[in-house]
Amino acid sequence: MGARLAKVPDIDLAEPQTAHRMALLAAAGSDFIVTCLGKPTAALLDLDLAACGVQGFEVNATIETFARQQLQLQSIRASSNAKIYFAKILSADHSRYDGAQFTHFVKSGFALSELQSHRTLIADAVTSAAIDGVTVHLGFDEPLPEAAAIINELADSLACEVLVSLKLAGPSVAQARNDDRALAARTAQAMVLSQTNSRVCYVFDTFMDVDRGYYPRQAFIDRRFNPRTAAVVFTQLNARLSGLGSIALGAIDSQLSGAICFSASGQSFELLCAPSSAVAARLKAFAVGVMAMNLLNGSKASAKVVLSGLDEPLANNESDIQVVLLAL
Repeated sequence: MGARLAKVPDIDLAEPQTAHRMALLAAAGSDFIVTCLGKPTAALLDLDLAACGVQGFEVNATIETFARQQLQLQSIRASSNAKIYFAKILSADHSRYDGAQFTHFVKSGFALSELQSHRTLIADAVTSAAIDGVTVHLGFDEPLPEAAAIINELADSLACEVLVSLKLAGPSVAQARNDDRALAARTAQAMVLSQTNSRVCYVFDTFMDVDRGYYPRQAFIDRRFNPRTAAVVFTQLNARLSGLGSIALGAIDSQLSGAICFSASGQSFELLCAPSSAVAARLKAFAVGVMAMNLLNGSKASAKVVLSGLDEPLANNESDIQVVLLAL
């Protein structure tokens, strides 16, 4: 796929077998964000973090705990050369209580709606060198282009980094989210948006399917390690974008929901993540010379040819979303 960054739990760094695996991957160019409850332990900090590819620690804590640990985080950040990201724990979500049922699962990371009210806290923590940035939690149904505009503004104005945690689970602990097309579209959008701001990084949760237990969902690979549609889209788009450098966003097309207009290396592009009818109408507007790539099946040809080969949904639970990259 060409992916180079993964977020892993601190147990992976603490246990010798998995830490050795991290070191092997680090030698091949991979980096890791290690997520932990509260500040990293002394035992973790005694390890050779650089050899294991540890780029930083995500500190999950309540506002109160974070306030108590800020001085220690300053010291850890300075001595370890590892970045520190604060992921605010939301221990009580009253929006999920319907009078009869209550979720006992804890969310981690700032919600978009919280960023403004916690702006001063974040700015002070960055200024005092306690953290490099924060984690922002985005649910699967939150539109990415609109969210990216808010997150990029925060990162630039506060000179802080942001880990955007993209959740694949749905709102129900019992209902599976298994729409491959919707995830493929979200993956393509995140890849383009990730290149628009060097301070912002997008991380999907999770990489492998969770096909039983709480919050079942499909991801990038199934339980047999076979790539799903999102992994194929990631691979193709990564190959196309890797040589383009930074990306400048254009105006969001209000007439075509899910479309992202951008430019890079002097060329203009459109990423179309929309229903078949809307994508077909857009492709019909272009001449034969305009190249298009159907990221769902890998075909690359003129817009007219790609139009004739748009895929139908393969499963009853798959939405009618096309993912097409236009080079204008």
